[in-house]
This record gives sequence, C-alpha cells and structure tokens, in this order.
Amino acid sequence: MKHLDKVILLTALIGGGLTTYLIFRKTTNEQATEVVALAKVGEMMGEARVRREGIIGWHNLQEEENLYSRDSIISLDETFLRLDLQGGNSLNMTPNTLVNLVLDDDATLIDLQRGVLDLSLVNLKNRLLINVGKKQIEVKSNGAKMHVSLGDAHDTHFTVVDGAVSITYQKNQINLKKGEKVIINESTTKLDLITLGIEVLMPGLEKTIFQEKGKPIDFEWNSRDKTIEVFGLTAARDPRMKSIVGEMTTKEKYATLDLEQEGRYYWQVVGLVQNKVVAEAPVYSFVVRKKSAPALVYPGNNTVIELGPNEKSTKVTLRWESQSAEKYEVEFFKYEIEKEQGEILSTDHPYIAIDNLEPREYKWRVRAINPLRAENEWSAFRSFIVAEINSGPKRRSEFYEEYSGEWKRKVP
Repeated sequence: MKHLDKVILLTALIGGGLTTYLIFRKTTNEQATEVVALAKVGEMMGEARVRREGIIGWHNLQEEENLYSRDSIISLDETFLRLDLQGGNSLNMTPNTLVNLVLDDDATLIDLQRGVLDLSLVNLKNRLLINVGKKQIEVKSNGAKMHVSLGDAHDTHFTVVDGAVSITYQKNQINLKKGEKVIINESTTKLDLITLGIEVLMPGLEKTIFQEKGKPIDFEWNSRDKTIEVFGLTAARDPRMKSIVGEMTTKEKYATLDLEQEGRYYWQVVGLVQNKVVAEAPVYSFVVRKKSAPALVYPGNNTVIELGPNEKSTKVTLRWESQSAEKYEVEFFKYEIEKEQGEILSTDHPYIAIDNLEPREYKWRVRAINPLRAENEWSAFRSFIVAEINSGPKRRSEFYEEYSGEWKRKVP
C-alpha cells in the first residue's frame, strides 16, 4: 500500500456506532488514496491507548474504533483487549502489552515491543509477520490459536493452544500443532520443537471468576503422558510466572489454591519425573472478582468520547461483568447538577444504552439485584466525558494534558 502524504481522521460515536471521516491529500499523481482500516477494537475490559502517526500523544481507545497501519497500541494494568483483524482473525493483548501494527503490500506486520499476545488465526489469507526485537518471524495458519510472548533475554516463545501453525525464521521452518512450542532467539540456527503434553481445562483462557468469600479457586487439566509422576501447579501475577502467589504439587489432575486478592492471575501446570520437567501446559490467565458488586467494564474511568462535527449528542452503551442476577440497577449522574441521588435505570442485561448525551462529564455505578442475596452492593463510581471534537484548543485543554498524553478531567 502506498502511504498518503497527509491523512486526517475524524472519529465520532454517532447513534451508538463509530463513524470515521477521511480527509485525503492528493498524492503526486493527483488521485486520492483511501486509507483502509487494519483492525477494529472488538472487545475491551479496562483501558488501552493508541498513538497515531501524525497526531501528538496517546489517546484512549474506544470499543469498535478502527485501527490503521502504523498505529501503536498499549494495554494498561488489568486490561483485556481484543483486536479484530482482517478475515475474521483476532489478536488478544494481555495487560501491559505494546504493539505496533503495519500493513504492507503483501503482509500484515505485528511488532511486539512488550508483553504477551494471543492470536486466533481463523482465515489467514495474506502473510503475517511478527517482529520481536530484531527478529522477524513469518506465521502461516488456518484456524489455529497461539500465544506469542517475550521470554528472558528477549527470547520469543510460540505456543500453539489449538490447531496447527507453520512458522519460518531466517529460512528455518517448523510445523507446530496443539500442545507444542518453540523458543527463538537471535542465535537460533535450528527450530527445536518442545512438546507440552498437558491440556488446560479450567479456568479457561481469560475467564472471569466471581469468587465467594472463603472459597478457593479450582484448577483442572488433562495429560495422556503416563510417565509423569507428579504435576506442579503455579499461579503468578505476571505471564512470565515470576511473581508467584501460589504453588503446589499433586498426583491428581486437579487442585485448588487460595487466592486472596482480586485481579488478574496467570497459571501453568508442568509434569515432573524425578523432579525434572518433562511436560508443560501453556500459560493461561483469568480474573478473580471477590465482591458481589458488578465489575464495570466500559467506558473506562476518565474516558473521553468525542462528538463529530455538527453533532450535539451521542449514545453510549455502559457495560459491566457480574455474577448471575435477575436484573441490574444503574445510578447515572450528570456533573454540574447537584443531586443526592442520580437517575436510577433498570435492565435485565449486563449493559444499558444511554441516549442524548451532550458535552459534559458523567458518572455511573451498578448493583446486581438478587433476592437470594441480602446485600446488593453497589460498584465504585466511574466517570467519563463527552467532548466536542471541533470546539477548539480551549475546550480540548479542559480534558487533555499534553505532557502526559492522557485524556482526563483536570482537577483545579
């Protein structure tokens, strides 16, 4: 694809959908060239930001937002982010992951600069290249799911969770199937296959567990390797399994761990023979929520939702996660209106759409209504801002701090 001399993107949430306005500058042949979206934000729990070529600073990502070639995307703490690529493929970003997306004539390039990616390659038609450090790795697949992560000393770990994958590095090619892994570093001259031999059953990948007080977390796995003498289970706070919060050994294919704090955990099972690792499962992650109150998902705290040119209002869908409930109550406030209680809204689903939101700041919280539970606990409040995109520097400076590249309400 030929790059434009200049492209201005104006994006607005209009009627619950995302509208992108493209303003083109003609190339040397005096013909306008359309910019094609490389990906779209399919699902987001938490906060993530994008830095776009030609635009100063980082800006908060929104659900359904389009992403373009040479965009840099970063996921913050406690964030799960799914990017939908062309052809039905998707890319999941775990917390504290940084990638740069590039679309060339015949290939999609994912430059992994930090963290862990989960790839779902349903229909990979064009070439997929993954850059990690100075290494460029080509991936070919149809219907596979895999992890790509940075290891110690910037080794690159490729783990196939499901399906089959073919990867090529410096003219070395290897085919991997479910439960297999390779480790690549800059001195790699041969791609050596590692058989994992253990299948994860529960908790599933990216599962959210609403834990009752005092109840441990259940883990279960499977292995056909009958030589394994004992299994080792480890839970940690990071995908490299360094910040260990629980571990144990067992001869069974199930176990429990007491995890006292809320948040995201990573876990892995290995098979041992005479205290040596002979098999291992991929690293999976899950989120623990202990409170009975719902966990607010979208919009993220201090998110800025911009109106398009000539738009006076917009619609936002509030989303949350919760234990099963008959219905939910949402308390919704508009700032600059002094009230002891906000407007109470009711819904049977873990989401609700709010119409006719004008430029100002809003805050909201949710509680699940369940007759079997004595206390229906409110979540903490979250706030978000609706701002005009064409209202000039004075209006924008109320919410945007140039030195930090963050959208947020300035406190006097």
